[in-house]
Amino acid sequence: GASLFLLNPNGIVFGPNARLDIGGSFLGSTADSVVFQDGSVFSATEANAPPLLTISVPIGLQFNENSGTIRAIGSGYTLERDENFAFAVHSDANLRVSPGNTLALLGGEVSVEGGRIGTVAGHLELGSVMDGSASLIPGSGGWTFGYDLASSLGNVRIARGLVEAIAPGGGSIQVRGRQVSLTDGGLILIQNQSPTPSGGIVIRATELLESIGQDPTQPMTFGVSPIRRTGSGIVTQALLGSVGNIDISTQSLVLTGGRGIISIGFNAPASHIVARASQSISLQPNPNNLQEPTLLGSFTFGSGKTGDITVSTENLTILGGSSFAATTLGSGDSGDVRIDAQSIEVVGISEDLVTSGISAGTVNQGNAGDVTINTGRLVVRDGGRVDSSSVAAGNAGSVTVNASELVEISGTVPGSINPSLLISSANLLDESLRELLGLPPLPSGASGNLTVNTPQLRVSDGALVNVGNDGTGDGGRLSINADSIILNDRGGIAASTQSGEGGNISLHVTDLQLRNGGQITAEAGGTGNGGNITLNTKTIALLENSRITANATEGAGGNIQITTQGLFASGDSPITASSQFGVNGNITITNPEVDPSSSLVNFSQEPLDPGEQVATGCQWTADSEFIATGRGGVPANPNRPLATHRTWSDVRDLSEFRGETVEGVSVPVETPKPLVEATGWIVREDGVVELVADAGAPQSGNFGASECDPSARSN
Repeated sequence: GASLFLLNPNGIVFGPNARLDIGGSFLGSTADSVVFQDGSVFSATEANAPPLLTISVPIGLQFNENSGTIRAIGSGYTLERDENFAFAVHSDANLRVSPGNTLALLGGEVSVEGGRIGTVAGHLELGSVMDGSASLIPGSGGWTFGYDLASSLGNVRIARGLVEAIAPGGGSIQVRGRQVSLTDGGLILIQNQSPTPSGGIVIRATELLESIGQDPTQPMTFGVSPIRRTGSGIVTQALLGSVGNIDISTQSLVLTGGRGIISIGFNAPASHIVARASQSISLQPNPNNLQEPTLLGSFTFGSGKTGDITVSTENLTILGGSSFAATTLGSGDSGDVRIDAQSIEVVGISEDLVTSGISAGTVNQGNAGDVTINTGRLVVRDGGRVDSSSVAAGNAGSVTVNASELVEISGTVPGSINPSLLISSANLLDESLRELLGLPPLPSGASGNLTVNTPQLRVSDGALVNVGNDGTGDGGRLSINADSIILNDRGGIAASTQSGEGGNISLHVTDLQLRNGGQITAEAGGTGNGGNITLNTKTIALLENSRITANATEGAGGNIQITTQGLFASGDSPITASSQFGVNGNITITNPEVDPSSSLVNFSQEPLDPGEQVATGCQWTADSEFIATGRGGVPANPNRPLATHRTWSDVRDLSEFRGETVEGVSVPVETPKPLVEATGWIVREDGVVELVADAGAPQSGNFGASECDPSARSN
């Protein structure tokens, strides 16, 4: 059928009783003029403009600075939700076009106030252009629109209104503006009721996209009865066929109360969710109504897989029971969650004890997806959690955290011992929740793996980093690479199980501190063997009733391998790998051996010329010098251990040890007489021989042979 263009620059109002009955597409706009492909222009403002008759295709809308507002007014709608979260709408659409066509409202501002605007397997467009132009692109399903030439965008507001494509084949929806607001139950919804794939939802808000609150005029019922209160949000439902992505791009994304952003799959895959916010994303409860949590999530209740969730922003805040979640409640697997943000905070619980979280989980046969976080700082406290977990037969996925500055997990749920968690595990829910969800008495799925790469990891005040298993499955593998790990005030790292094999823990860290009940455990209950713990660290402080354990009950204890240069442990802080009824494990503590050759100097293997090794004597007249180099002329290598040869020097002040100076007294010294060489000898009267220097003196003998007295000769 033919398309209908309705132009009024002063504004357009569709009242509660307004209806469309056309066979083609409909465009309502407050633009000043329409530009055609052949260059002709139809003006809605020039009274004396010549009549226009052309068969050319319109290609654009021109807006001036004071474009009017488009309003769609209605009495609201009622949305019922069954036990599988499938929606049924009870109200007639104010504005709807025939299947396969486009319904578009482009004005200075666009406001849906309790009205319902719909399409059947076609396209629905809400766009706000204050100044500039919007391009029109014809297609098989009607029209699509471009905003590259719009110099200024306005606001789009949906309050108690419904913008929907609920039909076989679904449809596609695009919203463009400066600020896009969904308040008081305002909802954008695609529901695909046939196997034919549907389009998705695209929202571009240059400043802000916000979804706030619920419709206060609608009743709320609990239990197994349908829930009728209509929360604000963006939703896709794939009943029989798939639905395209929910694609959001804005500066700031704020979800406060209400429904949030949700994709749901039944027998077809749920939509992927892609959210890009250049400044911030915030999820928080509505302070006026805390009964329904705020979600950015993808779910499946059947064989279809949930969608992936991909988020990028500068700052991400999740408060008061709000969550990012990809969860399977059926046989289909969960999708993956990936978050890139400079700062992430996950804090607290809701009024009805729902924890804030980032999660990929399974509560049925399907397997949970993986969670990947790339950030500068990750803070999880007061009962918040980051997890990939299982509470049934499906397996948990892997969790990977890459934080360039810090990971901090701290505290518990206020008033309880339930910890804040960074976890990939199989959990045992409370009995009441197991009955409500139809879960087995014990989960049988396996835990996943958890990897943390960060300069600093702090776990304190009862918080836990865990790959344990509360059911019959095995624990996972936990790997942490960090410069510093501090486990303080009952903070812990665990890979413990109730009956399966204990998980393995591997820490590569420079400084490891466990204080005030900090713990590293890989224990196993039942017949399971204890897990293995491997610690490679420069120093370990194990103090104040802290512990490192790999114990078992009936199985063998695990093995603990510690490689460190220094282990400082108090007497009340044990390291154990025992088994109550089985074989004890092994504990090995290794100090890296010092290589004695590391302080040796490598000399050249070339033979030395002896002549070059002989020092030339110093010339005493000039141009000579003497240099003391130390170490035989070989300088110390800064990359090798220092030698032990050290010189002691007394640098004390010697004035304390000096006595008083006494003025000296001159003592005359006699000049000794010079010695004279003896030239002969005499015998004095007393018989003593005396050497004399006077050669002329009479002598009694000489140095020659003496004559003997003849009377003295013997016969």
